[in-house]
Amino acid sequence: MIANETMTDENGYQVALFPLERFSISQPWWGNYSHEGGSTYYANDILGYDSNGNYASRQPCYAPVDIQLLWKDATECVALWQSIEPVHFADDSIEYLGIICYHDNDIQNGTYSVVGTIKRQGEIFNRTGTGGFASGDHVHLETGKGQVNLATDYLYHFRDNTSCKRITPDKALFINDTTIIPSQHDSGYNWVEYEELPSELKRRGIYGVYYGNIYTTSQALTMQQMKVNARYLYRALTNKGWTLNAIAGLLGNLQSESSINPRSLGK
Repeated sequence: MIANETMTDENGYQVALFPLERFSISQPWWGNYSHEGGSTYYANDILGYDSNGNYASRQPCYAPVDIQLLWKDATECVALWQSIEPVHFADDSIEYLGIICYHDNDIQNGTYSVVGTIKRQGEIFNRTGTGGFASGDHVHLETGKGQVNLATDYLYHFRDNTSCKRITPDKALFINDTTIIPSQHDSGYNWVEYEELPSELKRRGIYGVYYGNIYTTSQALTMQQMKVNARYLYRALTNKGWTLNAIAGLLGNLQSESSINPRSLGK
């Protein structure tokens, strides 16, 4: 993403964007040097680059969505941020986003944001650095899905057993307006861009946006459009007291019989 960039999906959720404009991976989450091979957490060492495409220090990291600083530790040079509201993940789920960043020198020297600070999407919230245990300027980045529990969670990493569970960044963050500098680790990531859906099929109901075509066309809905419709139905049915099992059963039938396409009769 670029400075001050903002993006929302069809239902008003902020789209989670990768926080650097230009980056490469120096150590992937499966790395064995200091990331434990991804056995307990998904750490990613990210190098920043300037506008000329050169590796550079103290590169800005922009807030991927509206986030709040929940906790920091100067000794380990780590900061933990969380989205203010549920957001749109790159895997097309809607949840709270957690961000852990290591090595910004400002954390150690006391000039970093204070706990409770809110940064809006597109604002600088962190920089690459050499603070803590770092062999070169970079940001150690981790992404999590779910709400952090400050009282019970291990705060230095997102894990499978923390309230905010680990997720690889390519499944959490879209790379719109981001340039990836090639590295030997690229094949292990499946980055995607957020694509706004065609407006000619867009409709709006009580519970947000949904999609449908008309009976006189053979055009089918895309998988992304079906997911939008599924989330619409989820909101509508949970509001009416349906259980998750009942909603899952209904959506399975709708996907099989109609591709979750309300066509011209949708309300």
